[in-house]
Amino acid sequence: MTMSEQQNVNNILIDISNPLKIKNKVFNNLQQDSIINKKISDFYNIITQSIIDITKTSISKENFVILGDDHISESSILRAKSNEIATGINQNNGKPSNIEYEYKTIILDVSKIIDKSYKPLYDLKLVCDQIRQDGNKFILELVIKPSKKDIDSYGKDNEVEKIMLVNIVENLHNFSINPDIWIIENKDSDFISTASAMIHLDDRKNSILLRKSSSDADKIDANNEIFGKSYGINGLVISDYIYEKILRDYINEKISKKDFINTISIDILNAYKNLENANKIYELL
Repeated sequence: MTMSEQQNVNNILIDISNPLKIKNKVFNNLQQDSIINKKISDFYNIITQSIIDITKTSISKENFVILGDDHISESSILRAKSNEIATGINQNNGKPSNIEYEYKTIILDVSKIIDKSYKPLYDLKLVCDQIRQDGNKFILELVIKPSKKDIDSYGKDNEVEKIMLVNIVENLHNFSINPDIWIIENKDSDFISTASAMIHLDDRKNSILLRKSSSDADKIDANNEIFGKSYGINGLVISDYIYEKILRDYINEKISKKDFINTISIDILNAYKNLENANKIYELL
């Protein structure tokens, strides 16, 4: 099973492939790695169980992909697969996998594509072709962080980011690198609209997901405005590390497991409804 990629369908990619970030944010160095890994694995199982429960009551399985790291999240990925929920793996680690994933993801740091040095794009093209030959779907995430030199050359941060975005998408198209799904950072509506316009050049039908930066409910209205003004955005990426605070509370026994699961489930449901409402807003504009 794969996630629905139609532009009128709202999708959620759950990213549980960042155990190192979780370690750094939540745990101290006094604990053994094996203990920390077990706690993070349990955390990932709770997220996965929340999704499974949601698919039984509210949202179709086809609207989800769970992205894992092929190590600490392995049990969660296997549980998702047994419940017919699509799964993906981050290819940046370059490790072989014994699990058959439907999606393979590459994170591309745009700042590493130096002027006139296209070797990273050649390398990416080879990886992209191999993913397709293996029968998998290809997800590409663009990370755009301008250097001081870039800002000095082009001016304001947001203008530099848009220039870098336009350049990299154009180069990717020129190299015939055409992901099934793009992931971009949730920035302002102008940036997102520029990304959507570039990615959908020549009537390309790719899906675009925005990486959700927070689980705070008070940001929903702002997100609605951004999504509602941006054509072609049909999904969100929800990362494990946005639940840093509630995970810490759970580990410190400030909240129960039931409350922990409910909080995550409600956040995912709110994210889905937020996206759904935003797309309705777009239709009215």
